[in-house]
This record gives sequence, structure tokens and C-alpha cells, in this order.
Amino acid sequence: AKLRLWTVEEVSGMILVWFHDKGEPPTWSVPDEATAIEGDWTDWKETRWKLRARIQDVTENDLDAGHLPVLHDFAASTPTAELQVNGPQLKVTMNVELNLSTFGLPGSVISPLYTTKHGLSIGFIHQTVEVGEHKISSWSLGCTTPIDAEHVDLRLLHRIRKTGNEQLDQMIDQNYFSTFKKAVDEDAVIWENKAYLMRPQLCEGDGLIGHFRKWSRQFYDETEFAAAYDATPASTL
Repeated sequence: AKLRLWTVEEVSGMILVWFHDKGEPPTWSVPDEATAIEGDWTDWKETRWKLRARIQDVTENDLDAGHLPVLHDFAASTPTAELQVNGPQLKVTMNVELNLSTFGLPGSVISPLYTTKHGLSIGFIHQTVEVGEHKISSWSLGCTTPIDAEHVDLRLLHRIRKTGNEQLDQMIDQNYFSTFKKAVDEDAVIWENKAYLMRPQLCEGDGLIGHFRKWSRQFYDETEFAAAYDATPASTL
């Protein structure tokens, strides 16, 4: 009798299992970000989807600045974006003109949105917005897990830092949660109906997607990736 052993870690309240196509041991780990944030926060609110999509499409979405004001109403304009790469970790900073209706408030404000990705599956999103005398901080955790060749399990968790006003906290918490759920529902329609192109014809408006593609290649078997890439014709306009 023989049992396969899996490397398992508990990080930020998640149970993470290391999977390698060839059974090789872990080469990197995920830091405990969620429990390192100081302050008094609301409880996590979770939404979960089973989608007919590729993990690459779902995680690539966070770098697609151009689609935000077109598809989602929480962004008033196309944000600028910067990218930092550190091995399996990728950090994205977007300066977003945020419609404050996201938090149930009037007006808009420009504020940086920080996304940190660990591999293709896990992403932390953090933002602090100053509205009058209040600072509204939000914290989100996204986990995308492939189920089979055509489906993924997507889980999103959100919470906000308490302001000291319980009624205001409840309003902000619920509006923020609803806004993100609506945004994913809008994205899902595209994810489930689009074709994935390994060699897309990118334009300037696609921003950081090309850089993200190069970074994400490290998480695939290089021999299989190269064979699939070379066998795929370049797209044309």
C-alpha cells in the first residue's frame, strides 16, 4: 500500500495544498497577509462561483485596466497601472477614480488600489479611501482553483475596517460586498464565452497584460507550454 503525500499549509485562514504536475516539492510559499493587517475589521463576507473559464483569464482580469470604466460602474475612468515582479509574487498598483457609490456615498475620489498576487490562484486587494473625516479601508481575498480543463472554483472574500460608526460600517460593508459581486457577475459573462488566445494581438490599451503573460509562464510546465504556444498561430486584427 502506498499513499501520496501532499504539502499542506494554513495561511490567512486558508488551507493551501501544493500541486506540481511532476510531483516536485514546493519552491515558494504564500505569506500570511490577511492576519498581518492591523485594525478592527468587519467579518469576512464570501461569495463563490463555479465558472466555465480558465484560471489564466480570471487572474489576468486584475491587470486589465481598460475594461474597468467600460464594464464596471465603480471606476469613473481608465486607471494608470504599475507592476512589480518578485519571482512568484506580482504587485499591481492602479490609481483608480473610484465612484463612491461603491460604499453607498456620493461623488468620486482618486485612490490607489493595491493588488498582490501569489501564483495564479491567490490575490489580495487593498484600498484606503479618504472621504471627509473618514478613512475607508477595504480588504479582499480572491482564490481561484481549477476544477478540470474547463471549469474553475472562484471564491471572493471582503471586509472593511470599522470606522467607529456601526451604522456607517454596515452600509459601507454591504455596498462594497454588493459592488464586487456585481462586478464578478459582469466579468463571468465574458469569461464563460470568450476564447483564450495564447498569442493575442495586443495593443497599447491592453496595458500590462503582456507583462503578466510573461510572468505567469513560470507556473506552467515549460515543455508543454512551449509546444502549445508554438502550435498556436498568432492572432491577426
